[in-house]
Amino acid sequence: MQKIEKVVINTALPEEKIKQNILDARKYCVTPISELPDWREGRTAAIIGGGPSLPEKLHKLKDYKYIMVLGSAHDYLIENGITPTWCAVCDPDPITINYLQKSNGKIQYLIASQCAPEVFEHLKDKNVTMWHLMGEKFDHTVYGEGELCISGGCTILTRAMVIAMGMGFYNLHLFGCDTCLGLTGQHHAYEWSDSSKEQTYDETKVQFERDGPIFKVAGYHLGQLFDIKALCGRYANRMQITVHGGSLLHYFMELAQKRLNLKKEWDSKHGDLTGLNGAGFEPVSSIQDSPQP
Repeated sequence: MQKIEKVVINTALPEEKIKQNILDARKYCVTPISELPDWREGRTAAIIGGGPSLPEKLHKLKDYKYIMVLGSAHDYLIENGITPTWCAVCDPDPITINYLQKSNGKIQYLIASQCAPEVFEHLKDKNVTMWHLMGEKFDHTVYGEGELCISGGCTILTRAMVIAMGMGFYNLHLFGCDTCLGLTGQHHAYEWSDSSKEQTYDETKVQFERDGPIFKVAGYHLGQLFDIKALCGRYANRMQITVHGGSLLHYFMELAQKRLNLKKEWDSKHGDLTGLNGAGFEPVSSIQDSPQP
């Protein structure tokens, strides 16, 4: 705290008496505030997507007290014996219901207001909380004056990261959040509920280093990746992200950390290195015909 020149503020009691009060308080064995269920400062939350890498990491989820599953991964997680704390959904298509067939009263459902009425009807006897997506298409005439809107980006992953941060979580561990297709082209850890209506679009391949791995992605994967890059830049002091599972996002975050370390090392020796930002890099190529790693 900054001192104000020529201003003296005295405590209500002498410092020694206050110190003794603090020491005496321990004998009452009162629960520390950091152990309250609603206190999450510094705690870890696992955010679970449905990417192809999820099956190999399911065993790790038993170590997490707080789990937020994203949309379509809900039923898959429950089928594998894991009940999440929250389920976050923002897809406006009623097909979302197909992935919420195993909904139960133990889970708090964080349902975006843009979700289909059928979703709200499907979950009407469950623990549901509603939220709004912040964006440029709607204003207070739609959402209502003063209502809270959640920023984040084009997918539920980045919105969920902002929600978790708003809840007080600092350490975010991402599972099944691959931001790419699997090595054999699989889109999720599970099949579409209706392959006639669900599919990936604008598939391409990207590479971030000349000799680095090549990843197959859909258009929304690239949008999600750059949304995460923006979040990292905006909230670097409010969240620590750990990505589990070999994937484009895992590789991207490791590469970002390496470049950040390089920048810090250079700055310590030579001063600021303009243009080298930790996560500030683009794919070196967009590849149409190269083989996958």
